Parts: sequence; structure tokens; C-alpha cells
Amino acid sequence: CHSTIGLTASFLAAATPTTSAQGPGRFASVNVPLKEGVSDAQFAASFAAVIDAAFEASIPRRGIFNLTLTGYLDCVKLLLQSRRPLLLLGGGGYHFPSTAKLWTAITALAVGVDLDKDIPEHSFFSQYGPDFCLDVTPSLKRNLNDSTELRLLVESAVENLKRLAEALQLR
Repeated sequence: CHSTIGLTASFLAAATPTTSAQGPGRFASVNVPLKEGVSDAQFAASFAAVIDAAFEASIPRRGIFNLTLTGYLDCVKLLLQSRRPLLLLGGGGYHFPSTAKLWTAITALAVGVDLDKDIPEHSFFSQYGPDFCLDVTPSLKRNLNDSTELRLLVESAVENLKRLAEALQLR
């Protein structure tokens, strides 16, 4: 990330917690690598801590997790409540029907529309079984996210965001 007006925060699997950018974009991206099985509560708490630190840094106003729609929507609500400019970009996923459900729910939340939980019939309807509803069932992956390790990851991300705040004040 080379931006001086934006932040990239990635909560992902199989990555290293880095902020290796150089120059004006240094500390403007943060990776929070989570292990398999992260729960809604762990994801939302980690997300909230890092995003709160990003907001405090005075950033200018310009399949393998055990997550359900609840975990993601709680994070999107936090972003919407900040009343800052927000760009939500749909992402991929390993299970296309779950990805479609997720981004449908996020889009509905962002525009303030309540959706029926039942998936309407369409050409790919059979892929949304067996329940044919908007909810996403969490996987049965063992949660490998130790509370202490997760706390240290979040603290590292928050510390990097404090460095960003300091760098922005020097400009």
C-alpha cells in the first residue's frame, strides 16, 4: 500500500503479520493472520480493536474460519457506525453460495434493507440447500486461535497503527 490517505486492513489465514511497506505508505496496511477455526466472537473482537486503533490513528477521512454472517455483519456495522467514507468490495470465497449469501447480507445492511431469510428460487437454487436460507452454517474446524496469541497479534496491529498516527502528524 502506497497510499497516504487510506488503510488496508486484512484479516486472513496463512499470512504473516507485516507492515513492510516503505515510504509514505508505511504502516498504512496491516495484516492480522488468523488460524483455522476462528470464531465469530474472536473475529469481531480482533476486528474492533484493530479498526478502533485505525480510527484513533487519525487516518484521513478520504471457508476456513468458523464464521457466520453474524461475525462479518458485526464488523460491517462497526464500520458503518463510524460515519466515515467506506468502500465495501465483494470478496471471493471457497464456497460460492456462502460467499453470495455473505455479500448479499452485507449489501443489504449497508443500504438499510431487511431481507427475507429464504433464498428465492433461481437457476442456482439447488446449491443453497439443504436449508435454502440466507444464514451460513459455521464450519466444524477446530479453533486454533489461542487467546493470548490473538491478543498479541491485535496488540502488534494496534502498535503499527499508532506508528501510522505518529507518521501522519509529522507530515
